[in-house]
Amino acid sequence: MPTPHEFTADQAEAATDFVVAHGAEDRGQKAYSWHGSTGQLVICSRRSLVELAAVLPATGRFVVARLDGKRMADADHAFYEFSDALHFPGYFGWNWNALFDCLRDLHWIPADGYLIVVENAPCLLSSSAEDQRTLFRILSWAVERWANPLGRPGGKGVPFKVLLLCDRDDEATVLAQEVARALHSGRPLPGQASVEAPGRR
Repeated sequence: MPTPHEFTADQAEAATDFVVAHGAEDRGQKAYSWHGSTGQLVICSRRSLVELAAVLPATGRFVVARLDGKRMADADHAFYEFSDALHFPGYFGWNWNALFDCLRDLHWIPADGYLIVVENAPCLLSSSAEDQRTLFRILSWAVERWANPLGRPGGKGVPFKVLLLCDRDDEATVLAQEVARALHSGRPLPGQASVEAPGRR
């Protein structure tokens, strides 16, 4: 049975949009195994056990957003699901650059940490491999931006984690390879070469 500061992948899937308080008690145990981590994104199967301490801040408030890859087969549906889960403001532009801008901001839902859980991740943007790679790069860049302590209160970065859930280990292995290829390509967002990953300016 998981201890209080751990959760299974299935329990992560049950998370929904909310903000909660989190204590720092009993955080001395070693992290349990992930299926794999590629860059800033974590990929695991449903049976994996994930340590809560590894993905959420020690104390304070955090936001957990649950999304379903089956509901994001194309870019338009992905924009809608992210906007709905993270309560994007009305000025959200419904394109990749706007998604990146909102993910690195989130001032409308202030928290000490953020966790995005995507279930059925292999189905994510299945209609376009290029769009899928673009989203993986955006999510990775958002993680890096939040981790950067420059300009943040107290000079500390903010945990922003992305957990991609798969039904089976073999699906997780394939998805990890796709994520690795996406991050290795390092291409700019469609139609705007000026948007770059942190540290690449």
